[in-house]
Amino acid sequence: MQVLREEATKFGVSFIGNLDVTAIDLDESGHAQSVRLEDGSVMEADVIVAAAGIELASDKFGSVPMLKQPGAIAFAHRNVQPDLGRRDTDSLHRILVDTLNKSHVLQRRDGQLVVGGGHLQVGGIQSVANSKRLQNTDYGTATEAGAELMKAACRVAPAALVGAKLAYTKEADRPIPEDGYPAIGFDRSGCYTVVTHSGITLGPLLGELVGGEISQGIRYDLLENFRPTRFSIANRSIRGDQS
Repeated sequence: MQVLREEATKFGVSFIGNLDVTAIDLDESGHAQSVRLEDGSVMEADVIVAAAGIELASDKFGSVPMLKQPGAIAFAHRNVQPDLGRRDTDSLHRILVDTLNKSHVLQRRDGQLVVGGGHLQVGGIQSVANSKRLQNTDYGTATEAGAELMKAACRVAPAALVGAKLAYTKEADRPIPEDGYPAIGFDRSGCYTVVTHSGITLGPLLGELVGGEISQGIRYDLLENFRPTRFSIANRSIRGDQS
């Protein structure tokens, strides 16, 4: 991500961090023309791209309905004193994924271990089915969830997790639209929406397609079934949806 930011900066991109968007202003024709930030400033733009994950469910970003898909990530520290004279053979130098035990673990440069897992999501019907099942599941406290994640990760990288202590656990919902598929395209306000759970794997493709649609006015047939307008009230009535 740091490399991408550095490359974007070379092309004149500016990054403003730690500021929430409070509203998107529309012009007389009802199209997005500017963004209001929590510090009171207003940023005008030819095109506004909303790539805010689960926040796209809010009114200001087009009210894209999201599945309830809870996930947790545990953070741990290794109780190992570094020996500057030799390479730590127990350190992880790549992310390890165990699809059978539903666990993955990586180690940051500062030595912190990051452990994730739980139900694997691939989109579509499976995500919708998992959402209904997970809503009725009691995961207990965040600490209990973290302990379970650490236990599963020990099977993936036992040497690296020997003596590791759970520091804290973060919980969040996955950014998956209500039918399990991505939402990509202009919504009713003229704001371009991009949200998908498979952001990393689809990123290279979506970057090309979204860039073409925005900068060149192209409409790709490949994206037609994934427009955010499919969630509009009119489209729900046509499909006979009751929700």
